[in-house]
Amino acid sequence: LSSLSENELGVQDWIGIALSPMGGVAAWKEMMSRTAMNIEKRGEVHASALCYLGIGRVFEAVDVYRKQELYREALMLLRIRLWEDEDEEAGDVGHEKERVAGTNIFKDTSQESAEGLQLTAATKTLTDLQIQILTEWGQQLERRGSFEQACKCQLTLAAALRRKIQRN
Repeated sequence: LSSLSENELGVQDWIGIALSPMGGVAAWKEMMSRTAMNIEKRGEVHASALCYLGIGRVFEAVDVYRKQELYREALMLLRIRLWEDEDEEAGDVGHEKERVAGTNIFKDTSQESAEGLQLTAATKTLTDLQIQILTEWGQQLERRGSFEQACKCQLTLAAALRRKIQRN
């Protein structure tokens, strides 16, 4: 494999994913997860997010976008997921907050992020992730001097915090 170029290695990854269901669901999910990490390292953000979404790992998919400072994409993906959760709540389906067990996906969060918002993945809800992304994006916009857009981020952040308090 070391003699293969980046593009050929990508083909090998996709072939591995295609054949991994033969080993069962657990093997397929593990292969998808490893492939997503490799693809992310190569800078193919959208392909990596798709792999994570394929195995139902929304937090990791959103975090791929967040780490690359693609806040619009991260928020859009979160927004779609939050709407689904709110629809379940409205229908009295017995909604539980979505949680991810296992590793801390936020280990390389930048130092500029609010320390109080850096939670382990095991206790982080989708709303908490939305709050973290809005905070980081607002800070980035302020540093760039885009104060009007930063204000919009802060208003959205305030609404998200209000919803979180009302739910608790």
